[in-house]
Amino acid sequence: MKRLWMRVILLILLITSSVYATVDTSTNRKDYDPNGSITIFSYDFRVDDADDMVVYEDGVLVASGYTVSGIGDEGGGDVTFDVAPLASVEVLSLIREVPLTQGTSYPTLGPFPAASHELALDKLTFIDQQQQEELDRAMKTPVDVDPATDYTPPSYASGEYWGWDTITETLITRPLSSLGALRKATDAELAAGTESATDAYVDPAQLKKYSATPIDSISALRAITYTPEDGQVVKVLGYSAKTENKDWLFKWNATSTDSDNTATIIKVTAITTGRWERLGAQALTIAQTVHADWWGGKTAASLQAAYDAVANGSTILLSGGEWALGTTTVNLTTATTGKTVSVEGTGEGYTYAGTQGTNITYSGTGAALEIGDNVSLSKLRISGGGAIGIQCGSDTSPKPWVGAIRDVYIAGMTTAGIDAQAIQLGYMEHVVCRENQVGMVVTTANNTMCSFVRCSFKTNTAQGILYSSTGTDVAFRYYSCDFETNGEEAVKADAVALINQLWDSCWFENNYTSQASGFYQISLNNSGNINNILSNCQFRAASGKFIVYMGW
Repeated sequence: MKRLWMRVILLILLITSSVYATVDTSTNRKDYDPNGSITIFSYDFRVDDADDMVVYEDGVLVASGYTVSGIGDEGGGDVTFDVAPLASVEVLSLIREVPLTQGTSYPTLGPFPAASHELALDKLTFIDQQQQEELDRAMKTPVDVDPATDYTPPSYASGEYWGWDTITETLITRPLSSLGALRKATDAELAAGTESATDAYVDPAQLKKYSATPIDSISALRAITYTPEDGQVVKVLGYSAKTENKDWLFKWNATSTDSDNTATIIKVTAITTGRWERLGAQALTIAQTVHADWWGGKTAASLQAAYDAVANGSTILLSGGEWALGTTTVNLTTATTGKTVSVEGTGEGYTYAGTQGTNITYSGTGAALEIGDNVSLSKLRISGGGAIGIQCGSDTSPKPWVGAIRDVYIAGMTTAGIDAQAIQLGYMEHVVCRENQVGMVVTTANNTMCSFVRCSFKTNTAQGILYSSTGTDVAFRYYSCDFETNGEEAVKADAVALINQLWDSCWFENNYTSQASGFYQISLNNSGNINNILSNCQFRAASGKFIVYMGW
């Protein structure tokens, strides 16, 4: 009887004895560089199910074509391929990936076998190793970084990469041009560990896609002596010279035969088929935002070429600094069909102090800018001693202006800051005409429905506004405008009949500074005037000067 009990106890010990005591390895992965002939690859960690062994070739899952041996062995086993992996495969990965499930069950008052319990614990360890392998491949921040920091990747477009903004502590997108030129470290430098910290190893095949050496100018881009690879991207440092520091990006289209337009499509002189295409630009038949200096330097010719080239609905940007027009008028109007275009500078052009932003200089006898159609201007400063800053429309052909002028400062013109020749439904806001001969002159009749909001006509030699034509001008509206210290009248309209003019909440102070007494700040001396209103305006004049004269 005693022997029987001893045998029962021994049997129980054998049944409940530990089959798997520990997990001795800390990895779940083995990598190889196949040579195209070997078919058997070993692994040195335990795999309890053949389905738990996953194979990748250069990160691509291999679903079949191999068998797994050594299932359950602590020392691992082999993965045997039906056909040897190709030598072109750079990384062959054998990875244990177990399901993230728990299948062990212990019924109430049921047995608690050590073998199944330890297998369940082993699987948890396998999952820990599996997740650690993934964490090892993830980007991680230093310990001192706030765990609450947002690392949500921003959206990005072609020609951009992700970067870290140390001020906002967020991921941001940056243009590839900000990377600067790449230098390929030599094999000897890489082997010796002597490459510079600023060097980057670039695979030659990838280097062809993003040229390491920038091109100095557009003319140099046309003059290259090699045939680019389709999709190759180059950086161009300027239109005429690298000192312009433009960092423009162009991509090679090997099949294009489009015409060279000097700005967005560039033809290489020695190559018939294939064109450099500016990244970020579309066909010029499509409305888009362009930069005028794509067509050259900061000149009248560049701005004129940009306006002539762009489609209806486009915006033309003028970079900061001086745009020297010389004596050339830029004609921003079409002779026949109308075109809606916005020309926009940088900074706040209407501010008087300083010369920041886009500054247009002009010294000719006409106008710096002639605008018609639905052309709008904003954020510009115009100076330089020419005759006229902006001519709105023309009385020599049917080209009325119906656009808007915002945040524009005009000074030093010998005839007028603005010459209104043909206005229909025009709009001006934050326009400053200062220190010109006349702030604004209306040289033709039959202008209608133009609004002026928070504009300033100050310290001009003669009038702030002069209606110099005969006939009628209808429904000009001035809201919160400022007329100060002009040499003659703030507003003079003796020759033309004004109809439905409105000055609302405007300020008139000490105009007609050239005369001591007997003159008017506002002179509307025409028997054809009808329904003109001054509402909520304020006047301040020196002793002996009249305020308003309205002749009927």
